Amino acid sequence: MLMNLNPRPAPQEYLCREGAYDTLPEKLAERFIKKAILVHGTKSMAVAQPFLPIFDDIVIIPIAFNGECSEEEIQRLVSLCASEQADAIIGLGGGKIMDTAKAAAYRSGALPVILLPTMASNCAAWTPLSVLYTPSGNSTGFEVYPQQISLLLIEPRVIINSPIPFFIAGIADTLAKWYEADAILSQINEPSLALDFCRYAAQICHDIPLAFR
Repeated sequence: MLMNLNPRPAPQEYLCREGAYDTLPEKLAERFIKKAILVHGTKSMAVAQPFLPIFDDIVIIPIAFNGECSEEEIQRLVSLCASEQADAIIGLGGGKIMDTAKAAAYRSGALPVILLPTMASNCAAWTPLSVLYTPSGNSTGFEVYPQQISLLLIEPRVIINSPIPFFIAGIADTLAKWYEADAILSQINEPSLALDFCRYAAQICHDIPLAFR
């Protein structure tokens, strides 16, 4: 039922500026995180590596992503979290890596999930849900999580160097947010303040790109 919408408007903490990655050790320490799994793509790591900080007091275990947000890949990360006794999961890369990190963190006992997207092609870094696939790439559905992302860090120097087609896809995905939100929220007679905030945010996502077209 539309009247039962339960919005989770944003990550708990969001930072977008040059040098955002430099704050990561401090942000992890604030969350009492001592050890974290870092799931990443090969190309994503190569692009982001020059901007990543040195972790002196926090153990970071890099794990290469297998390519799909599948049950097999999620369970692999869940098992790694358990065996390594990790306090959190960091996702570095594109949308499927973001979704896999969110799913594995939730299934590991709602661990904090920290996301470092390397492209602006989709909203996976913002939304508390994961789109699931088979290992061969066929979509099998999605799952929604009860908690928001703990931390989202955007390094513009990484995003601006992402492939142009993905950047264009991100613009289209951003514009679509208004039409998706309006189609649903316009049917609610007495929206809550949180839903009004969601609708306003979606309108901003529509208006700003068009203002600079």
